Amino acid sequence: MLKLCLKCKKKKKLSEFYFLSGYYSSPCKECRKLQIKIRYNTYGKEIIRKYEYERARNPERKEKLKIYRMNWIINNPDKLKESKKKTNERKKLERHLRGLKPSGNQKGSHIHSEASKKMISIANTGNTYGCRKHTLEERIAKSLRSQGDKSHFWQGGRTSINAKIRNSLEYKLWREAVLKRDNWTCVVCNVRGGDLEADHIKQFAYFPSLRFDISNGRTLCEECHKTTDTYLNRSKLKETK
Repeated sequence: MLKLCLKCKKKKKLSEFYFLSGYYSSPCKECRKLQIKIRYNTYGKEIIRKYEYERARNPERKEKLKIYRMNWIINNPDKLKESKKKTNERKKLERHLRGLKPSGNQKGSHIHSEASKKMISIANTGNTYGCRKHTLEERIAKSLRSQGDKSHFWQGGRTSINAKIRNSLEYKLWREAVLKRDNWTCVVCNVRGGDLEADHIKQFAYFPSLRFDISNGRTLCEECHKTTDTYLNRSKLKETK
């Protein structure tokens, strides 16, 4: 099978083309090696041509580029001034967005006072992400807004009942209450923090009335949870045996 090369206008075999993700390249291998890549220089977006595959890294080419750039600066002083102005404006804007003190008399700059800094720190305490914690009423309203066909992930009610319960707000509140009661400490190994999990003492599947009972929960780390008799389907396997 033959394919037309768009560069040399010759029909060649498919083996002479590069096979990309699902299609063959429009120029052949020979033309692609000599294909010129246009790169924009920082001095007023002046075009500098350089080879894509056969990039000459010899000192002669570097000297030629330096001479070319110097000649462009001499011949285009107005464009160079405009490009420098744009770079200075961009740097000032970056300093302003980072919260640093802007250089010069920049309009629209704002520096927080000590009182405002204290108010921001008080509002963000207890949250690692630096944003305000939602109240219980806000969390309930947020969960109701995204339930069932109100969610943009709705696919006709394909989610299982088990997944609905475990992803519900009531289950999250039960988990938080169990962890807070145990002071975020594993009951077995007495290690505080880490990958903690709220485990049901009486199984989640066989005791539906005790699913959200705080007295039926205990705090375990991930390793200690795997050693329990009720982990995953381990109890079912024991009953069958």
